[in-house]
Amino acid sequence: MAIASKLIDNAVIINITISETAITLFARVRCKAIPVDSWMLPRDTFPLIHGQKSGTNITPGQAFTDEWGIGQVLPIKKDMSMLAQLGVVGYDQWQVSHSSGTLVLSPGPPPIGIPESSIPFYSVHAIGVQANFILPAKNVTTFFKYYDEYRALARPQGRTFVFGFSWTLRIPKPVPPAAAQPPQTAKP
Repeated sequence: MAIASKLIDNAVIINITISETAITLFARVRCKAIPVDSWMLPRDTFPLIHGQKSGTNITPGQAFTDEWGIGQVLPIKKDMSMLAQLGVVGYDQWQVSHSSGTLVLSPGPPPIGIPESSIPFYSVHAIGVQANFILPAKNVTTFFKYYDEYRALARPQGRTFVFGFSWTLRIPKPVPPAAAQPPQTAKP
């Protein structure tokens, strides 16, 4: 969920995340519905393209994620300088391509392993809550999310806690040049 807006906010976001287990290209197309009064209906869909896990020959298969939510913005102060946003959120994720490499079950000798491509595709589905605290004049947002995975296939099922903070730098818009004044003539 994001700060309430009276406009449709569409964005394409590309991030590259490097972790100990993989290099992940994260491309997201974000489409938010126009809010009705102070209700928000955000939705994000994005593919996850993984790199090879360090120290292995395993490359996880690609996945597709759909994040969704419904929330309401509540003014904390009447002048709208402090806002709270509360809502229900969820996600659904599906593996869409085979993993490659060999999963080593026992290092051996001799090593025992199975091809990653023989492991079934995973999917996971979760629902939870999100709370945001927003200071619009300062361009600051903090948030907390909790997800409970209610269905997971071919992977562990669990819970997720997310804390976040964002601060948007204001880049001043260029000031348009003043309109050209007609030359003044000196009076005799």
